[in-house]
Amino acid sequence: MRLIFAFIALLAMQSCVQWQPLSLYDAPLPEVADDGLKGFSAPIIWQEQLTSEVWVTQEKRCIEMQLKNEQAAKGQNYLHLKWNKQAGGCPWLGMGFGWDGWSGKDLSMIANDGALTFQVKNFGGKPLKSGLPGALGFEDFAGNQSFVGMFGKYVTGGAIGNDWVMMQIPLADILAQNPEIDATAIKQLIFTLESEGEIGIDEMIIQPINLKK
Repeated sequence: MRLIFAFIALLAMQSCVQWQPLSLYDAPLPEVADDGLKGFSAPIIWQEQLTSEVWVTQEKRCIEMQLKNEQAAKGQNYLHLKWNKQAGGCPWLGMGFGWDGWSGKDLSMIANDGALTFQVKNFGGKPLKSGLPGALGFEDFAGNQSFVGMFGKYVTGGAIGNDWVMMQIPLADILAQNPEIDATAIKQLIFTLESEGEIGIDEMIIQPINLKK
């Protein structure tokens, strides 16, 4: 008889318990920091190393590119460029960066928010107050290119001397020069150089346009 009463009491206790469903999604999700680039996954164009993603005009009497490690702007290495388009037989001088494994980069989502930034210094004597003699631009996989001049207005302080300074060029300024370029499938960044010069370039990155210089 005692066993029967104990069993009945146990059933009564269980009937008073209310089971609540537990959602697997009740726990708060970790917050993702907003870097200002809307999740763009390939912001680093060049740092530290010369790889198969980097090319330069193959005329050493006209232009030379070297990797140097003395007093880089950041890290250990920087690109040292020396060129002279007036040397003769140098119809076009330039270099390119096919970053992120030459994959297609979609810049359309950050065209109004991002800027191409890089560190630059001049080894050629007087400060360059009008920027660098040449232009830079993007090329898509159909061969369309859009270039903008590397003007002094894009340089921190307005002049390139023998100390590292930043150039910051809005992506919109580059892409706006050719409406035919496909900003959703960018292949590479190209520099074209005029006249002559000797410079260092380092830390080529896409960053938010409102980055303080």
